[in-house]
Amino acid sequence: MADHHQPLLPRAASDAVSTATPLTTVALRWANLALLITIQVLNKYSSAGKIGHGAIGEISRRHPNFLVPAPWAFSIWGLIYAFLTLFALAQALFPIPAVDAAVGTVFLANALFSLSWLFLFSYEYIALSTFAIAGMWITALHIVMRLPRTSYVSWLEYLTYQLGLRLYAAWLTGATVVAIYAATTDRDAKYVPAAVVGAVAVAGLDAWIAVTYDDLVFVGVGFWTLVANYARNRGVPVLGPLVLVLAAGVGAVAAWIGWTRWTRRVAL
Repeated sequence: MADHHQPLLPRAASDAVSTATPLTTVALRWANLALLITIQVLNKYSSAGKIGHGAIGEISRRHPNFLVPAPWAFSIWGLIYAFLTLFALAQALFPIPAVDAAVGTVFLANALFSLSWLFLFSYEYIALSTFAIAGMWITALHIVMRLPRTSYVSWLEYLTYQLGLRLYAAWLTGATVVAIYAATTDRDAKYVPAAVVGAVAVAGLDAWIAVTYDDLVFVGVGFWTLVANYARNRGVPVLGPLVLVLAAGVGAVAAWIGWTRWTRRVAL
């Protein structure tokens, strides 16, 4: 059956990705929305300790490491899920071909990785869950890299169709590194040097992706994560001060990207 949905917003003529692939159908869009809602419901059950060996927070505390941020950092999931749901609903009702082409079946694969992680982590298969969260990050980043550049879209379209995906991929950048350390280290002082390397990796990845794709979201989420890590590890020698410096560095990258955007706008 032909898809007669029209885009909510007009596409820019310069948009390089302008047509949907044959696999992007109405059924797939609604399947993405249904899977996203399912994941959120199961997360609620897991957070209440009704799946596996306890609540996700409890399991995380049983596998501590120096890269886990302060608990308040995880409140960002409320924002991520809100904008992801907005994206999935808008794409189902008012699809944009360029977004369809970027998402394809990859969001479906991401949802399957997410469900796998939920059950593996809840039953404390920590090492295996690391592979699942890495799959979540790779698929989310793949989608973000294929989305229309932010300079090609309006603010309304960006907030509706892109922000949730970008927040999600940005958070998973740090979360994947944290998961690796949860599977291989603990809070023994001998792991502080390894944690320093991990913190540098998180800051470096966020800054590199942000600069490469002109994306403030990655440095914004990176700053949030590093500040939360400092809040938990401020008393840890070397690591605490370094994380604070890294947060300042990521903040400087954000300021630089913002400045270059403003100067380009003024030049036009």
